[in-house]
Amino acid sequence: CSDGVQHFKVLRDAQGKFFLWVVKFSSLNELVEYHRTASVSRSQDVKLRDMIPEE
Repeated sequence: CSDGVQHFKVLRDAQGKFFLWVVKFSSLNELVEYHRTASVSRSQDVKLRDMIPEE
């Protein structure tokens, strides 16, 4: 389901960088912005996007 919710664990390395897989970021905001155009999943094309509020 393309509208489903998936959960990913954000990790931190010894230098305090944030990452999901290989690419590392200085801030969570940088990680989120990157994954708006690059998949957060290794097995599917899943990109982050803002939720649309339900009415």
